[in-house]
Formats: sequence, C-alpha cells, structure tokens
Amino acid sequence: MLDLAGLTAPATHFEGSARDAALTYPKNANVAAAVALAGLGFDATQARLIADPGAVGNIHDIEAEGAFGRFRFEIIGAALPGNPKSSALAAMSVLAEIRRLRAGVST
Repeated sequence: MLDLAGLTAPATHFEGSARDAALTYPKNANVAAAVALAGLGFDATQARLIADPGAVGNIHDIEAEGAFGRFRFEIIGAALPGNPKSSALAAMSVLAEIRRLRAGVST
C-alpha cells in the first residue's frame, strides 16, 4: 500500500500480469483487462500501475511487440467532472454502448 497523500514522486505499486492487476485493483485495471482481452490474454499481458502526484490525468501507455513489428501509444484520460475518481471516457463509452443497444430495439 502507498501513502498517496504523502507521495512526492512517481511510485510503482503493482507490477505483474493483467489477471493479477484486475483481481487486485478492479477499479484501476480495466484498461489492462481490455488490452489482455484484445491481445495475448490475462496471463501473458503484463501491467504496471504507477501512482504519480504530478500526472496531468489518468495515463495509459500501451506497448506491443511481435512478428508484425512494434507499437506504442499513450492515452491521457480526463476525469469525470462530477467524480474525479472516474474517467470521462469510461462514462462516454457506457453511454455510447447504451445508444448502440437501443438503436437495435424496435418499439
């Protein structure tokens, strides 16, 4: 456990499989779970969770390497205005999915 209030520099507080990340940090590892589902699976996908008091948002660095080559991209998510513990992107994704599901329903 980290003393988040006393943190003055970035600190890694978890490093391991996406499965362990999702089980240990279910509120913080949904991106690791999504990457695992889209890629090699929960046990072969590695995750690192870092608490950084200087971070400008919720940052996700995704890297993959294989026979295809290599890629890396970064997502910096804004917090939901009414709930800084949640991602605005997560809320927008839920709404988009509800709209998509409702579009297929006849009344």
